[in-house]
Amino acid sequence: MAYPRLRHWLSGHTHHAMDKLAALDIEGAPGVLGADRAGTVWTWNLVTGERRKCCLDLDAAGPEEQIPDLDGEIWDEYHDLQDPFADFGADPGYTVSLLATGHVNHKPVAVTGGGFRDLTAILGPEYGGGAVRVWDLETGRKIGKTLTGPSTDIYSLATVRAEGCLLAIALYEDELLAWNLTSGERMARFGVMAGRATAATLSGRPVAVTVNGDAGLQLWDLLSGQMRSAIPAAAERGVTAIAITEVNDRAVALTASQAGCLSAWDLLTGERTCPPMSGHENAVRALAAAGVFAVTGAQDGTARVWDLANGIQVGDALTVHRDEVWAAAIAEIDGRPVAVTGGLEGAVGIWELPTV
Repeated sequence: MAYPRLRHWLSGHTHHAMDKLAALDIEGAPGVLGADRAGTVWTWNLVTGERRKCCLDLDAAGPEEQIPDLDGEIWDEYHDLQDPFADFGADPGYTVSLLATGHVNHKPVAVTGGGFRDLTAILGPEYGGGAVRVWDLETGRKIGKTLTGPSTDIYSLATVRAEGCLLAIALYEDELLAWNLTSGERMARFGVMAGRATAATLSGRPVAVTVNGDAGLQLWDLLSGQMRSAIPAAAERGVTAIAITEVNDRAVALTASQAGCLSAWDLLTGERTCPPMSGHENAVRALAAAGVFAVTGAQDGTARVWDLANGIQVGDALTVHRDEVWAAAIAEIDGRPVAVTGGLEGAVGIWELPTV
């Protein structure tokens, strides 16, 4: 198996930490969607390296319906959501705290999750919590309504397709919510402990997987609204990222940790599929997986590629980033897998992965 090698740097430099990346086909071409720590959203064509800034219409980021304030009270019909004399407005750094992607009505979209001060910036200090929004990447306009949850920030955000629609999950402090992004309908609501979450399709059904060092792994069916399984022994404390992939026809959940390790768990049996994979010197901040490959990025300034079928690192550490690696995604160019990594210095690189 050949070692990964740097294919090229993507054009431009954001001057802010690139800490969110997601693979996305744009007009039939392989691409990647990214957002930096300032909340600026970008797309890149992975073949040409061309970069495009997406100007989101943040004036439309506010909720369309009344929501409870931090005391749980809803103002009466004589009050507006926003104080007309206050100078509030969406803060992109809070509104675009998390990023996912997909297609709604055949259009490529960005799905954003907000931090705790997301709604505070828009509605005032009486409000808090993060919201989920869908944005048209061509126009920057919001699609559908602002989807609100508990008055906390969103810890994890992911999308998954189901029955022709795009679903989104958002993990709050003690709840996991799922919405149909085409209709805006809330599909499911689960009581969970805050940790990390992701979504995927297993046996044709959309599922969410949540992980917490105290409670292990849980598998949730997003259509029935029921827990399918729980694996109390799985996962260590200090989980920083989670992903789902399929390895040799087994549904596998990956968990990365503060200690720099990557673990793989069979979602049906709860058993490890291989011993813990170590190599990073400190916390893993980015994790992406597709098939037998996983890519991690860490505070030690390296990205690493892992062969999940054998539980080993592929090649040496990828060390071209000048600082911490905070984002990773896996895509395909001409049928060949590539990894995309984003660093604290704002640079984004493409790495050629070996073929199995």
